Amino acid sequence: MVAQFIDKGNGNYEVVTDSSPQFINEIAIHLFNVWKDFASGRRELGGRRLEHPTGQYAASITMVGNGQTSISITANSESALPLELGHGPIDLKQKLEWGRRYPMHRFARVFTGFSPPVPMSKNTPAWVIPAMRPYAPAEILAKLAAKEL
Repeated sequence: MVAQFIDKGNGNYEVVTDSSPQFINEIAIHLFNVWKDFASGRRELGGRRLEHPTGQYAASITMVGNGQTSISITANSESALPLELGHGPIDLKQKLEWGRRYPMHRFARVFTGFSPPVPMSKNTPAWVIPAMRPYAPAEILAKLAAKEL
C-alpha cells in the first residue's frame, strides 16, 4: 500500500492510494467522525480545539464517494475558510458604521462588571482583530489519512 499526499491549494488536499476500497472506506469514516468531533468542539485536532463552535462548520462537513477508490470529505461554509487558511488583521473601524454605539469589552468592564457602549467616531482608536493563524484541520486530517493508508 502506497499513499501520496497532494496539496491542491486553498485548503483542499487529496490522498491517493492503492489500498482496497473497503480499507479506504473505513479510514474515511474514521476521519469524518474525527473532523465532526473537532468541528463540534468535542475534540482537539493538531493540539487545538474550537472554543465556541456555532454548529455551522460541523453541519457543512460532508463525505462523498467519488468511485470505488476515492472519497472526498469537505467543509463548505463561510466559517471553514478562515479555519483552513487563517486571516490577516481586521480593522473594525473600516467595517462598522460611524455614529452607532458598540459594546467594548475593555477597561471599564474590569471595575464595573459591564462594558458601556462606546460611540464609533473618526477619533475612535482603531479596533483591530489580530491576525489568526490557520487551524488547517483538512491538512491535518489528510496527513493523518496518508499515514494510516
